[in-house]
Amino acid sequence: MKLHQKISNAIEEVYLSGLYKELIGGKDTSPQYLEWKEKFQSKKLLGHSLASDTVGQNLGLTHILINLDTIKTEQVNVVHHFFIQKSMVSDFVTFYGTVNYNSFYGKDGIIRAASFAVVSPVGPFNRFFPAAWEMMKSNYPDCTYLCHSHLMMNYEILNGEKKNLYELFFGYESTLLSSKTFGDVYYQPEK
Repeated sequence: MKLHQKISNAIEEVYLSGLYKELIGGKDTSPQYLEWKEKFQSKKLLGHSLASDTVGQNLGLTHILINLDTIKTEQVNVVHHFFIQKSMVSDFVTFYGTVNYNSFYGKDGIIRAASFAVVSPVGPFNRFFPAAWEMMKSNYPDCTYLCHSHLMMNYEILNGEKKNLYELFFGYESTLLSSKTFGDVYYQPEK
């Protein structure tokens, strides 16, 4: 099945039918969440523990690799995180890294610069994208990776309301949506 048709079918099945309300309301006891939790409990990716962050009011299951790398000086603090997400709507997955900067001035002067998202294997995230893809393919052999350019596409769901695919399949608040992005927005892992 072509990607566009798979996306359209998932939106129709979950949103137009109203199933999304049931999925969100029972997320923490759903078979998808319990399977996700069981499959990745005590797992590591490239030596980093997976922290679960999946109980929000959305249809995404998320693992975060926190503080992959921290650069700290008297004036600057830079922290890298990596996100692995699977949708409850279908076997869609996506990954992205974040880089968070804080600058320190004087005794109490903290300035938080805008964070940015990295959407392909570059810089400190070079090894994490392919490793995350291997981990997801071994646990969900039929999963489909959605690249950043697909995630930003808008679809009409209910009463003419338009949402992008990230909001529909993974979540509503994310550094991925609220900041600049770097990397290849068309990145697809090797099959």
